[in-house]
Amino acid sequence: MKRRNFLGYSGLGMGLALTATSCRSSVSDREIAPPKQLRFTVTDVPTLEELERDYEALRQALDEILQVPIVFVPVRNYVAAAGDFHNNRLDLAWAGPSEYVVITARSQAVPLLELTRPGFHSIIVVRADRGIQSLADLKGKTIEMGKPTSTVRFLGGFKILQEAGIDPLEEMTISHSSNRGFDALKTGKVDAGVKASITYQQSLEKGEFKADEYPIIARGETLPSDIFVASSYLDTAFVAEMRDRVLDNSPRLIAAIHSASDNFAQRFRDSEFVPADDTNYDIIREIYQLLGEDEFL
Repeated sequence: MKRRNFLGYSGLGMGLALTATSCRSSVSDREIAPPKQLRFTVTDVPTLEELERDYEALRQALDEILQVPIVFVPVRNYVAAAGDFHNNRLDLAWAGPSEYVVITARSQAVPLLELTRPGFHSIIVVRADRGIQSLADLKGKTIEMGKPTSTVRFLGGFKILQEAGIDPLEEMTISHSSNRGFDALKTGKVDAGVKASITYQQSLEKGEFKADEYPIIARGETLPSDIFVASSYLDTAFVAEMRDRVLDNSPRLIAAIHSASDNFAQRFRDSEFVPADDTNYDIIREIYQLLGEDEFL
């Protein structure tokens, strides 16, 4: 398979050269008692200020449920999180699907619990005035996609296009954006955009536009859930107890997430915590392989 410079293009290639082969502590060396604290992060939140603003209620709830002090540890990105897990600087992280795949490829972090995202899938939306009726019409067009690390707005969109026989990296002009909204479509900067289905539905409900102005021409399959990941340095018995306590208190923790903002309440409206299944994330690994980035996995 032709190897693309995808991760180099996204500016993360060097970070992903992190190896997972250096020294690890053995099970016999691990502390059996619960840790004095749990160092917690959300892998797409780079600052302490943002963590405290949006996740303080969740931190407090986890603190009380697990009966271990929870301490925020911001990370620059999920590559840095992989290094922190590998080097025992992080105990617990909330990660997106693509972030999880890289973290577990570059560390021995343990999948703990999935935070379900019902209806979490990619859609491709177009401007009605551009004469685009099908995916085949997108060749030669400009499409807005998320950053190359975005599960729903890049990886999911890439898979839709690839399955339709379109190589967006070669046959389209990609505009990468961190904006989840529809500004680029509305201003005519792009012909099409890859969006999360829930974002599109929320915009319709708010009356921001009509469906016939920005029709959906393709929908992808349901993508994996967000996932909580635990350090392999933690005692396995404690990890199991932590999993059970979170499952037993799922409604309380979901309520804490919802309390952060109306946006969180919408994004995680029907979410719940369920036991993690690593095989659910094989679809993300397959997309990376389609991109020619299977070597780092």
